[in-house]
Amino acid sequence: MNSVGKVIKEKFFNNKKIFENYASMTFIQGANVIIGLLLYPYIIRHLEKDAYGSYVLAVAVISFFLLFIGFGFHLPALKQISLNQNNLEKRQEMVSFVFTAKSILFLFASILLGLLILFVPFFRENYQLYLIVFATIVSDILFPMWYFQGMQKMKVVTIIQVGIKLLFIPFIFIFVKKPSDLLIFASIFSSMSVISAIISVFFMKIKENIVLRFVKIGKLKILFKESLPLFWTNLMITAKLKGTTLIIATFISVGDVAIYDLAQKIIDVLQLVTQYLNTALFPKAVTAAKELIKKIIYYEFWFGIIAIILLSLLGYPLILLLGGSGMMAAYPLMLILSVTLITWMIVNCYISFVFVPKGHYNYVFGNQVSAVISFFVLVTVGLLISKSIFSVVIALALSSFFELFYCRILIKKEKLL
Repeated sequence: MNSVGKVIKEKFFNNKKIFENYASMTFIQGANVIIGLLLYPYIIRHLEKDAYGSYVLAVAVISFFLLFIGFGFHLPALKQISLNQNNLEKRQEMVSFVFTAKSILFLFASILLGLLILFVPFFRENYQLYLIVFATIVSDILFPMWYFQGMQKMKVVTIIQVGIKLLFIPFIFIFVKKPSDLLIFASIFSSMSVISAIISVFFMKIKENIVLRFVKIGKLKILFKESLPLFWTNLMITAKLKGTTLIIATFISVGDVAIYDLAQKIIDVLQLVTQYLNTALFPKAVTAAKELIKKIIYYEFWFGIIAIILLSLLGYPLILLLGGSGMMAAYPLMLILSVTLITWMIVNCYISFVFVPKGHYNYVFGNQVSAVISFFVLVTVGLLISKSIFSVVIALALSSFFELFYCRILIKKEKLL
């Protein structure tokens, strides 16, 4: 026992930064998810299904603007920060590059949203909601979470974001009482993001000596070129995941968007564990041995199996507790989506630990293309057979297997793992 304890202790101290980074990232997202789930029963019962569904739809639409502004800068920037943790000049340069690039894209996105509000009746009727949700994009520009991930200092981010969220929660109970309070609800959530970002900017300046600066546009060519494949990849991911919400709202109902959102929320909780473990391991995985990557995939596969079993046993009472009897349609949707836990985790490992470290961004893009094409083909066929939310969710689940098969074929063909 003493020797085992000694080995565990030695491994912990040798990888202290990884454990700390993982714990911080898991805690911050775990806190966000748990707080969201704890608030959910109150929100769904006071805003009601249709108003809350409208908010989820607005978030889905604005996520495309967020994608455009983010442009896939995250992973290349994270990689550079991970490799230059002791080089202040390189870190300052990368932060300034990304800040300038995002600011430029934000101007184009703002113009586009303005045109949609002016000329599209749906956006004009709901312009206040969309402008409020759009404001959250400011936080993405100001707050480079990838910087803190690369520096393995996510503890700071955890304190800032969770602290702000806890301060704002009481306002939801005070001001959100009925469906007509939707704009107040959206404003509270947008304010959380923006204020957290502003505080983080000051922290970077004081503690990290990093100041957000504009650089000449000509210097951004390499960053855009390197990020472009990831932009297309992220577009494919967003088109599939957020496209699901848009399809449900368009062909079925906004109320069903809320039901789907509840099912997906529960799946997201379980995805969270491995997602941030992989992100925390990324700095080390850049040069990781193949055997280590295989072990990670093995453990994540079995985690997925156990998670599916637990969801089948505990999912029904959980949904009843969160959403009440009116949201029980989310249970079968959750069971269908649970199969994506396994495929998603394995594919995420392939992308994070094999394709990206080796610079195969085109493989990442190709993987998502296969997923999106298969999803839209399957969902089209499904809706022709039955205009039901089940047709959409089944198509989403099946498309995840196309991602897995695509990755396996490439890895075997190129002998990458």
